[in-house]
Amino acid sequence: MDTDVFEPFALTNATLENRRKLLGEHLYSLVVDQLEHKNATKITSMLLEILDSTKVLHLMESPESLKTIVVKAMELLRNLAHQ
Repeated sequence: MDTDVFEPFALTNATLENRRKLLGEHLYSLVVDQLEHKNATKITSMLLEILDSTKVLHLMESPESLKTIVVKAMELLRNLAHQ
């Protein structure tokens, strides 16, 4: 099995904590590998905190949607840093 491929069925019997961990690990790798290296941990945590599992899965399947939300998260982080 390819370790870079996320298998949504793995979430079926997972506890809420394990589901969040599985989603977070894969989402983090997408953010780090493709979009935002420096703030990947913060952004991943933000997304997991504010989005439900269905929306996170959508982001993982839609590179353009993920990019859009990461850009918005970066804007928020920059704005908070300037306050």
